[in-house]
Amino acid sequence: MIRKHSIFFVLLLLLIMPTSWAQERAIRPVETNVRQALVIGNSKYTHTGPLRNPANDAEAISSTLKQLGFNVMTLTDRSTANGSGYS
Repeated sequence: MIRKHSIFFVLLLLLIMPTSWAQERAIRPVETNVRQALVIGNSKYTHTGPLRNPANDAEAISSTLKQLGFNVMTLTDRSTANGSGYS
């Protein structure tokens, strides 16, 4: 009976120990209070007519995010890197 308990205890340790070691070695995210936002408001698209209000909407959202403590970058009416516009 004691032998069964010993074997059970050893097996239990073999199951538990790797889990605790893995938690110690796990990559943890860097804790930071920096909050960033990218707000894009495009009104010019390749395959549709221009939209009326994206720039104003983007500015309103940017303003709200700034009040909430975000570092905000706002882009309006930008094209893709090759200059062809968005589709």
